[in-house]
Amino acid sequence: MTIIYFLIMLGVLIAIHEAGHMLTAKLFNIYVREFAIGFGPVIWKKQGRETLYSIRAIPLGGFTGMIESEEENVAQKVLEGGQEVAENDSEASEERKPVIEESRTFYGAHPLKRIAVLLAGPLANLLLAVFVFMNIFIYNGYDVVYPKAVVESVLPGSAAQEAGVQAGDEIIFITYGNGDRVHITSTYDVTVNNEMHKGEMTVTVLRGEKTYDMKITPRYDAESDRYLMGVMFGGEMQQVKLTLGQAMARGFTYTFEMIGMTVRSVWLLITGQIGMESMSGTIGIYTYTEEAVQYGFISYLSLVGSISVSLGIMNLIPIPVFDGGRIVMTVIEMIIGHRLSQKFEQAVLTVGLVLILLLFILVTYFDITKLFK
Repeated sequence: MTIIYFLIMLGVLIAIHEAGHMLTAKLFNIYVREFAIGFGPVIWKKQGRETLYSIRAIPLGGFTGMIESEEENVAQKVLEGGQEVAENDSEASEERKPVIEESRTFYGAHPLKRIAVLLAGPLANLLLAVFVFMNIFIYNGYDVVYPKAVVESVLPGSAAQEAGVQAGDEIIFITYGNGDRVHITSTYDVTVNNEMHKGEMTVTVLRGEKTYDMKITPRYDAESDRYLMGVMFGGEMQQVKLTLGQAMARGFTYTFEMIGMTVRSVWLLITGQIGMESMSGTIGIYTYTEEAVQYGFISYLSLVGSISVSLGIMNLIPIPVFDGGRIVMTVIEMIIGHRLSQKFEQAVLTVGLVLILLLFILVTYFDITKLFK
């Protein structure tokens, strides 16, 4: 059953993302020739009034095929009365081919409209996450409140003990090696932020009415495969009941918390403060799906929401193949007053595609090594 849940999740995430692009393009009267889920051979298709809707064999992506220029429009296979007419068909005359006005091509639209179309895909994924998390909180009817980060005990010989941390200390700030200073309000904050950083950190604790700064370098623990400070926290998680309105609001705020953590993780990844092994590709996501399904449908939905946030944010990274990269090129076009040369754009997109393929191979390698571990 895991493979079915996995494929459904991919299909929904891709469909929502591409639907954002397509619907916004149609809103601005930009011609969309095909809306596809997946790549490779077509296994199902249906011709709409203008757009061909298709499902393809390889479910690792999708695309919203817009006519990007008048030249491309002339070179396309066209549809007439629902039947394909190839441009080399001797019976197909220029009069029979539907001509798309320049204003309806992607590059014929105003740059701000193009930016809106490009932003719509990632935004659709973030809106999906809001919808998912809202419904999770509505269904559960409660929120989880984590206890304050008050140290209950310090492990003998640990980095925390050597730094001088004592039982009863409350961690209120952690300053990491890259300069990030995080306000700690709960044990959850400690766990999440420590996983996103490595190396020496300065822990600020409240002891009585005084504060103390202590430098700690977490040590690797082979059993948990994590770097640990060596402290045990007291207190227990509490469940707080939510009204319908509170549940909806919590779903919204929780999504923004996820966005913040994802943005921070991407930045740490780009700046080399966390390694590529922290990323997960197709194999890793499949493994997470298998684990989530074992815990129940709500856990699975939570994974869908989390990955939807990641997909939305990752697509905004300014790499040419991603939406973020194309947005950057459009902004440059607005600044210089004309479109970049098509040869230059194609070269940049090719380089971006190569980088993404290399990244995919590298992440897949780390996914496989994690499986063996």
